[in-house]
Amino acid sequence: MQVRLLSLISSLAPLALADIKFTSPASGGSVPAGVLNIQWEDSGSGTPLSSLVNYQLFLMAGGNDASTAIPIVNPTTPSTFQGGSAAALQVPASAGASTPANAYYIKIVAAASQGGQIINYSDRFTITGMTGSFPPAIASAIPGGTAGPQNEDQVSNGATPAVGGADAGKGTLYMDQTGLTKYAPMVGLPPTKISAPKVPTPQNPTSAFTIVKTPLPIATSPATTVTASNTFSVSSMENPFYDSKMDAPPKKDPILNGKYPAKQHAHRVVEWIVANGGEKKGVIYLEGQKTMMIEDKDQAQQFHQRRYFYYLTGCPIPESYFTYDIEADKSTLYIPPVDPDEVIWSGLPVTVEEAAKLYDVDEVLENTSIKSHISSLSTLVYTMEARISPDLHLTSPDFHLLRHAIDHCRVRKDAYEIALIRHANAVSSRAHEAVLRAARHAPNEQNLYGLFLQKCIAQGCHDQAYHSIVAAGHNCATLHYIYNDRALESKLNLLIDAGAEYQCYAADVTRTFPISGRFTRESREVYGLVLEMQRVTMGMCRSGLRWEEAHERAHEIAIDGLLGLGILKGGKKEIWVKRISTAFFPHGLGHYLGMDTHDVGGNANYADEDPMFRYLRIRGEVPEGAVVTVEPGIYFCRFIIEPFLKDEKTKGFIDEAVLEKYWDVGGVRIEDDVLIKKDGFENLTDVGRSIKEVEGLMAEG
Repeated sequence: MQVRLLSLISSLAPLALADIKFTSPASGGSVPAGVLNIQWEDSGSGTPLSSLVNYQLFLMAGGNDASTAIPIVNPTTPSTFQGGSAAALQVPASAGASTPANAYYIKIVAAASQGGQIINYSDRFTITGMTGSFPPAIASAIPGGTAGPQNEDQVSNGATPAVGGADAGKGTLYMDQTGLTKYAPMVGLPPTKISAPKVPTPQNPTSAFTIVKTPLPIATSPATTVTASNTFSVSSMENPFYDSKMDAPPKKDPILNGKYPAKQHAHRVVEWIVANGGEKKGVIYLEGQKTMMIEDKDQAQQFHQRRYFYYLTGCPIPESYFTYDIEADKSTLYIPPVDPDEVIWSGLPVTVEEAAKLYDVDEVLENTSIKSHISSLSTLVYTMEARISPDLHLTSPDFHLLRHAIDHCRVRKDAYEIALIRHANAVSSRAHEAVLRAARHAPNEQNLYGLFLQKCIAQGCHDQAYHSIVAAGHNCATLHYIYNDRALESKLNLLIDAGAEYQCYAADVTRTFPISGRFTRESREVYGLVLEMQRVTMGMCRSGLRWEEAHERAHEIAIDGLLGLGILKGGKKEIWVKRISTAFFPHGLGHYLGMDTHDVGGNANYADEDPMFRYLRIRGEVPEGAVVTVEPGIYFCRFIIEPFLKDEKTKGFIDEAVLEKYWDVGGVRIEDDVLIKKDGFENLTDVGRSIKEVEGLMAEG
């Protein structure tokens, strides 16, 4: 049977056309209850089965519409095509009729790799050996012939479908005419094209309509469904690219209603300076970032406030300056004065009076005299040489202690900073969930990249903590992939590493998932291994943990898992000594997170000769109050692995025949943001990561 129902067209993804011909069960045939074997093939006149990525098979009985057809077998999860052309359904003997009848038919709902769906039907057949009986409305709707259900093309050209039950007498149902779902209010059409006893509304869409045969122009909208006759244009699916409920910003911690604790940070910085040989006198001086223009344009670059400046002020205003008189315990913020010409273009800036209310400083002044004031100081000035104006002349500068002091203090977050990171995670988590729900319908990486950005901006996070990584297929094996624009067709998995920034504080979250909605066996195996690496190492997190120990434990689990899969072979001790696992897990377990994604204070040693630790961004013990990422991964990157395969000292530990089955997995990374506590941890990321959670979220799309 060829395709006879086109149920979904989306302006975001083209309709997939494919011809499927059911070859078993045969039209009018009789099969015994139990296991029902189903086979299909390309009809040869349309796009081949290879354009389809997953499907669901339903065993149906009865009539042609929702009121007279019942699903006997209604699977909850889709299956993957992978070139398949056969399936089996377990038919319960108690779900049918006591007498043979051509009551049954197969319904297939298939999703295409480039987005969209098709719905197909087989012709009718009989199942013998059933017990019980159909409800009267179903029994009355069973046709005597063997032809499959009517479809929209036939209905719009005058065919009469079998209609019974509560809707008998209404003629062709609205559902039959449009493929309408509960998410689909009808798009208004000229009254000369539709006749109805009353005006239809989204709440009452089942009024009787007379369908005209004259095709109408098809409206374009974010989600458009068109009947095969082009008569109606309706929204027939829940649009995965917009959800007003998900776009509502998450509830903030009440602590964020107060001021950023800049003065408290200044006190901590001074304590460190004094404890490390500095004097408890003098002035701390910092300059904020300047507005910088794009070369050869009259437009400014995107502004990012200097983190050291923000830590002591909480102020995001360009061209600002800060001093802190240590002995007087007085902090002063200097901001630009109001420029009447600039007001014309950009509106009123923050005034001195407003800034005094917004920021945790003792005084706010205009910045017009700051340079002459600082240059006139004879006292000790703690500052950063590369972060001050070149024309500034300091009598007694200290360019060493301030940076180290702030780096040290930024590692341990206070309650306000934790609330900012938690909020950035809440926004990021909702955006990741939106991507998971939309992924099966997206044609390429950039659609999902754009969706993540949209969700973050709509929830109040206008900046990203870093350039998002949206990588499909083999691209998953590139750790900091940058392109985000390749097609998803024929690829197994997608890795998205993306995080919002909220008031200068970052989230950093990674999820990897199957583009089809269901993991293949190899992908499931690798994903399960990475999930175990994260589960164990996250469980180790607590104050005083030596981060190298957690990283080593991740490699131990990776080696055990890769040996279990047969990818690695040989003795575990030799594999460890020769660092074979770094071919598959080449980066560090995680890093500090705060105002920067790769936040300061980790004391990384990129010159380490040991490849297992060279890219470990945290060395030593992690303190209470730190926020770290826990992000193990397993990757199948030819550029990294092939040198191991060519080296006589290492090639014997990798089974190339087994490895061949895993190249298409690409790579799997799972990353959450974790707050270190005295006796444990808190996971600040709340988007699901188990296989059940991931596949469940994708099934919602």
